[in-house]
Amino acid sequence: MSASGDLVARAVLGEAEALAALATEYRPVARRIAMGILGDEDAAEDVAQEAMIRLHSSLPGFRGDAQVGTWLHRVTLNLAYDHLRRVGRRELRPISEVRATPDPKTPDPIDAVDAERAREALEEALARLPEDQRRAVILRFVSQLSYAEIARVTDSAPGTVASRIFRALRRLGTDLEPKHLEILR
Repeated sequence: MSASGDLVARAVLGEAEALAALATEYRPVARRIAMGILGDEDAAEDVAQEAMIRLHSSLPGFRGDAQVGTWLHRVTLNLAYDHLRRVGRRELRPISEVRATPDPKTPDPIDAVDAERAREALEEALARLPEDQRRAVILRFVSQLSYAEIARVTDSAPGTVASRIFRALRRLGTDLEPKHLEILR
């Protein structure tokens, strides 16, 4: 049994430390997924919190039919899309905010402008993708899930996931210059 599986088993039995460890392990992932969908830190935090509450309340009946991480990804996605429906917002979080990482050295101003233009171009190209392709790209490159995990989360066949990502990347490759795609790596 994996370390995560052991934590789940202990949490199912009601061990508070195991539940806290699961939340520590999975909350950042839930928050990243929510940020990728919602584009709002407060809303993403709320969704991640609700996902943790659902994890806690669902563990007593957890049968192990799926991995807890896969289940939590799906719950987080559903909560994020429910939030979008409630507030009537359908915009994708800007990729510049999702992938922003502090640079320890001061960037060259020209490089900073080029990077900003690349992010803007990528955001526009992502917004033009069909929803299923955009979701697959976000789960793969923002949440860093494997194709198999994306298939479980979206209840799709692995081949369908691969096809969606392939089509999305092909379209992004057509719409963008190669240097703009480097943001997704």
